[in-house]
Amino acid sequence: MKLEEFNYNLPKELIAQEPAEPRDSCRLMMLDKNTGAWEHHHFRDILDEILKKLISMEKGIELNTGGYHYGLGEPNPCTAIIRRYRELGGEIITIGADAHTPEKIGFAFD
Repeated sequence: MKLEEFNYNLPKELIAQEPAEPRDSCRLMMLDKNTGAWEHHHFRDILDEILKKLISMEKGIELNTGGYHYGLGEPNPCTAIIRRYRELGGEIITIGADAHTPEKIGFAFD
């Protein structure tokens, strides 16, 4: 594979300038590795597959407050993903602070 294979003309009007609403309605174009065919999906469909797999394996997800520290205004993953995990039956949620320095321990745990 060569780097120049990734150079192509993409008109600005085809590039999202604002996030999709609702956020999980954004579209994805995926390559089927078996057939070579391009497929169009929505992010929510892929996310649901991932979350359902985690739930079936009795795995949890971590709500990490680092997003608050970095000014994102919500945890990582975002509250919509945490909410969807719960809607699908997920029950295991851990909480982390993304503390890389002592003063960040417990950040936004109020």
